[in-house]
Parts: sequence; structure tokens; C-alpha cells
Amino acid sequence: MKTLVTGAGGFIGRYLVKKLLEAGHEVSAVDRFSQDKEEYVLELKKNSRIKVIKADLACRDEIKEQYFKGIDWVFHFGAVSSVAESLQKPLYYHKVNVSGSFNVFYAALKQNVKKFIYAGSASVYGVSPEIPTTERAPILLDSPYAVSKFLGEELVMHFGKVYKLPVVSLRMVSVYGPKLVRGGSY
Repeated sequence: MKTLVTGAGGFIGRYLVKKLLEAGHEVSAVDRFSQDKEEYVLELKKNSRIKVIKADLACRDEIKEQYFKGIDWVFHFGAVSSVAESLQKPLYYHKVNVSGSFNVFYAALKQNVKKFIYAGSASVYGVSPEIPTTERAPILLDSPYAVSKFLGEELVMHFGKVYKLPVVSLRMVSVYGPKLVRGGSY
């Protein structure tokens, strides 16, 4: 299977890329790949079934439809994800998580990908009075990050309903594991 993973340099994206390669799939790994990820990029390039694409989701010109040509499944895990930072940089969070996601959805649609998986966030529930929080809990958008992830989710579901892009949206909760960057709220 030919796959494309946005956020391939991030915590979840790295694990997903590794598992896809172990399963024998071809992977297009898309990320900004900042300087702190250069070692990871060199490691990726050792595998013949991977294509590394340095691109910023928020820059429409960098998300080229040709990257999606012949792709079976897109895993859209690219985002900025700090609640605290989103309070300081709301426009940046909208640009990456909403406009950037739209760029990815649109390119995938134009190239007729077979399946699109969107990484949403349980942050859309805010500080829920419902413990444990179910999928039916009220949406309580209490940060620009939560708003941006909710809008991304609404957009991807719209693309599924209106344009028939086959989509799945996941609301992930506090994903953790080995090599998680320490700091922030965790």
C-alpha cells in the first residue's frame, strides 16, 4: 500500500511511519522537519520504501497535489499541539491546524486517495464534567488549540459527506510512550 503521513517527524507520526514500513508499505513522510529532526530524516532516508518531503502544511504552495498522486491512504497527523502556546499564538494555530488541514484534505481529494485518517483531539471536550468522558460529552472549546482541532474535524467530515472523500476522524486522548518529549503540561 502507498501511504502518506503528515507530521511524520512528530511523536505519533514517527511511530506510525515505523509501523507502516515494518508492514511493508511505501511511505511518503511529510513534515517541516525542523533542525532538531535532521538526524531522524537521515535515518528515514536509509529505507528505500520512504520518500521524505519537507513541507509546511500551512503553506498552500508547499502542499502539492502531486505528493498525493497514487496514494492509497493518508494519515493526517501534522499539527501544532500545545494548549498553552495556542493561547499566545491563536492565529498560528488556526493557520496550521485549520488552513493547513484544508490544504491536505483538498490535495487528497483532488488525487482520489482511497482512505483519509484525521488525528483529532479529545481537547474538544475541554475540562469535561463527565468522567470518564464519552464521545457524547458536550463540546467545550476552551483554547485556540481545541477550536482548531474541532474545526479540522468538522472540515474533514464535510469533505467526507459532500465530496465523498472516505474519512475517519479519531479523537485521541493524551497519547504517550517511549521517547515522548518531556515538558509542557505532561
